Amino acid sequence: MFSHSAGSGDQGLRTKDQGQRGPDNVTPWQLWRGAGFDCGGPAALGYKDLIKVTKKTVRWAEAALKQLDDATASDDAALGRLQASQELLRHYIPLAHQVLSQTERRVLRGEKVDAGDKIVSIFEPHTDIIIEGQPQHNA
Repeated sequence: MFSHSAGSGDQGLRTKDQGQRGPDNVTPWQLWRGAGFDCGGPAALGYKDLIKVTKKTVRWAEAALKQLDDATASDDAALGRLQASQELLRHYIPLAHQVLSQTERRVLRGEKVDAGDKIVSIFEPHTDIIIEGQPQHNA
């Protein structure tokens, strides 16, 4: 169904039937990129489940962090593990909240999310979205 293309504005993807128009003068590609995909289409149903599970996981992480904050260590090794766990949770919990926010905004409400507000990978913060046909800037 999809073929590779380097055309301007298509972000490197093109459907075989991209030129065909439906009853509302909309191509299948426009439906996939627009309301049919982002705001209530089939993918939104899967995202709702993922959002629900992710929110539950974040709540567990927040509860674990509270318990770790109240914990005491019996020796230096235990203190090191305790502090490392706290540091990891304090790092990833806000990132998870940001991913939840951008997903709800983009997928469920159909809002545009500025590139600077997007997190592509919480594990590799330097990860960028590469769009075929656009020049890449190396930092």
